[in-house]
Formats: sequence, C-alpha cells, structure tokens
Amino acid sequence: MERGESQNGLLEKILSAPRPVVLLRGPAAAGKTAAALAMYRHFAGNGAAGRCLLLVPNAPAAAHLRRKLLAFSKAGV
Repeated sequence: MERGESQNGLLEKILSAPRPVVLLRGPAAAGKTAAALAMYRHFAGNGAAGRCLLLVPNAPAAAHLRRKLLAFSKAGV
C-alpha cells in the first residue's frame, strides 16, 4: 500500500470492493495497520455487528491492534 494521497484513494477502493474478504500485504511501514484499522472502524461503525474480522499472526500483534482500537474508542471499551 502506498502512502500519501494515493493511500486515501486505495482505501476508498478497498471499502467499496464487492468481495467480503480483503488481504492487506506489503513491506514494513507501508500503512497496512492504519488501513486495517480504518476498514474495521468503517464496518464496525455501520452498526452491523460481526461484519469485520481482523486476523493477526500472533498474540503480541493482537494486543497491539487491541490497544490501537481502544485508543479510538471514546468510552475506552
């Protein structure tokens, strides 16, 4: 995933994809986590529970994403 202005366009393209599964891959510091969190917030914000599932490679990565998601939560839950 590219950084900058093209990242916003790419994220919009991903969010409007007709397929329910999106695989994000790329080199380190390419913006994969930011894109995954934006997609999660987009689909979770629609009130449609269970529409987004994030798969991570290990427990430390899960804890990292959990902390990032909680940072965006007004209630902290």
